[in-house]
Amino acid sequence: MRGLRVRSIDFLRSTLTVSESVGEVRGALVIGSPKSHAGRRTLSVPEPLLQLLAAHLRAQGRTGADRDGWVFLDRRQTGPVRYGNFRARVWLPATRRSGLESLCFHDLRRSAATAMVHAGVDVRTAQAR
Repeated sequence: MRGLRVRSIDFLRSTLTVSESVGEVRGALVIGSPKSHAGRRTLSVPEPLLQLLAAHLRAQGRTGADRDGWVFLDRRQTGPVRYGNFRARVWLPATRRSGLESLCFHDLRRSAATAMVHAGVDVRTAQAR
C-alpha cells in the first residue's frame, strides 16, 4: 500500500488500481511496476474502507486533484512511507500494545485470506486479492 497514489483510488467506482510498487535498495527508493503481470490489478473496495481513505486524505488537506501524491506519506510528508520508519514508529509499538509482538506485517495478508475463505469467498478469489 505504500506505493498507492491518490489517482489509484476511484471513489465513484469503488475500486483501487495497483499499478506501482515502492521498494528500497541501500536506502534509496525504487519506484516501479509490480513484480508480475498479475500484480497489476484493479480491486473492488468496500465503502467503509473508501470512507477511511477519504478521511485520511482530508486530514492531510488533500483532494483528488493531488493525483500524483502518495496516499501514505513519510514523516516529513515528502514521499512514500519508508518500510524501516513505518516498522519502528508504527508497527512495532502497535504490536507491543496489543500483545502481538510476534505478528509480522504479512501475517495481515494471511489473516485476510483466511477470513475471506471463512466468509465464503472461494480460495482462488482470496488468493488474487
